[in-house]
Amino acid sequence: VFMEEVAQQSMLQTVRSFLQLYTSMSLEKLAEFMNTTVDDLEQKLLCFKHKMMNVVCKKGNSGLDGEFQSESEVDFFIDLGMIHIADTKVDARYGEYFINQIHKFNEMHRTIKSINI
Repeated sequence: VFMEEVAQQSMLQTVRSFLQLYTSMSLEKLAEFMNTTVDDLEQKLLCFKHKMMNVVCKKGNSGLDGEFQSESEVDFFIDLGMIHIADTKVDARYGEYFINQIHKFNEMHRTIKSINI
């Protein structure tokens, strides 16, 4: 059982790395990249979804009373032979970018304000 889990976890890293590269692609193309069949790829994708789900408990509730949430940085769905991929960490990246721009603007504003013309 342990070795099966190790094999599944090592395969998940490969799936994750391909999913982070694209926003959408056909299952056939992804299966070709991963040197596998479409049926095997679908099993690997389901395994990825399953392994990345965790029960998250609310404060004060029982450890078993929680809701499932994905802990993966990428999410995807399959529609008509196409896999559509979304980066779930995009918001944090955009937020960090805007905060950095605000700091740069404030520094520039202070510099301009200190210049006597």
